[in-house]
Order: sequence, then C-alpha cells, then structure tokens
Amino acid sequence: MVEFAVTVVALLMLLLGIVSMARAVQIYEVVSSAAREGTRYGIAHGPTSKSPASITQIRNVVLGELTTAGLDPAALTIDVSWPSDTLVINGTDILVQVSYPFTPQVPFTMIPKITVSSGSRMLAWRN
Repeated sequence: MVEFAVTVVALLMLLLGIVSMARAVQIYEVVSSAAREGTRYGIAHGPTSKSPASITQIRNVVLGELTTAGLDPAALTIDVSWPSDTLVINGTDILVQVSYPFTPQVPFTMIPKITVSSGSRMLAWRN
C-alpha cells in the first residue's frame, strides 16, 4: 500500500504537469493568433487606407480574440507600433506584440510564473 501511495502521488503530479504544460502551449497559440489578427487588421486599415485604424482599434481586435479564448483581459499586455525600417521604401511596417502571464498549476512544486509572449510584424505595401 505504501508503494501504491507513493506511485499514485508521483503519477498524479506527472499528469498535472503534462496538463499544465498543455495549457501553456494552448495559451501560446491563442496569444500568437491574436497578435497575427491584430497585425492583419492594422494592415487592412493601414495609415494610407480610406479608414485608417488607430492603436486603440487594433488593441480592441486583439483583446476580442483573447477574451473569446477565456484569458483574463486585465493581465494582458498589448503593444502596437509602426517601426521605421530604412530598407522599406514603398510601405509601412506594423508590429503587434502580446504577452500574458501564466502560472502552472502543479501541486507541491515551486514552478515560477511564465510570461507567454508573441509578436507579429507585417508590411503594408503602397503602390
């Protein structure tokens, strides 16, 4: 019975660790997808379009993607910028970076908080 108790505890911790890391991968997928959606929206409504998007509108698109996935909107960090690139002559870059803190839920362990982050950068080409 002692061997069974030790084995069950070890297996449960291993199982919870696997589930927790799967959750981290799922959060990363959601964060990277939201960053890409914000970048696409910013490109489609770029500075040279008829209805250019503001940083607030792009953030709202990213926030909408993340809240539908069940992430806490208060913990999100969303940065939108249009970095200048000397190699880009005929267009504008947009960069959307999203980060979210994740704490693995494995009992009896001291796993620190992980910041899951992703960014997306695209070029809006002008003719």
